[in-house]
Amino acid sequence: MLQELQVENRRLRQDMTEARQALDSARQAEQNATTEAADLQDDRANLQQSHSVAIERLSTRLSEVTNEHKQTVADFQRRLDTSDRLFKDATKENGRLRNERQHEYELREKLRNQKIALETANKSLAEELQRVKDERDREKAEKAEKAEKAKDKAKEKAEKAEKAKRK
Repeated sequence: MLQELQVENRRLRQDMTEARQALDSARQAEQNATTEAADLQDDRANLQQSHSVAIERLSTRLSEVTNEHKQTVADFQRRLDTSDRLFKDATKENGRLRNERQHEYELREKLRNQKIALETANKSLAEELQRVKDERDREKAEKAEKAEKAKDKAKEKAEKAEKAKRK
């Protein structure tokens, strides 16, 4: 029985040592699990913070891009409005120039017709003037011829009178 008690005592001591080792192992596992849980909590907090910073940065960038887009759209709208206004002005100016060009063409055509009419009238007047000059020259020649004949007659009369006086 002493031997049995001694064996029982050894077995109990061995069980107790094993239980202590198991308890130490469990405590170590608990400590490791607690440390790992704390590390996971820290990692989670770090990830949340980094994600929060990233989300805030992305949100800020999104706001900037949105503002830039609005600015770009506003710039394009101003350019479009300016282009529309310039197009309307150019269309009006082109219409005005087209009307002026048409009016100028009509005036040139009218002047050309007047020039032709004046040249025709000038030609007719030149022909009339030449005819009148020719007629006047003919009349002068006839008058000169008549005057010459009258002179000759007067000379003859004078000669006859002188002859009659001498006789």
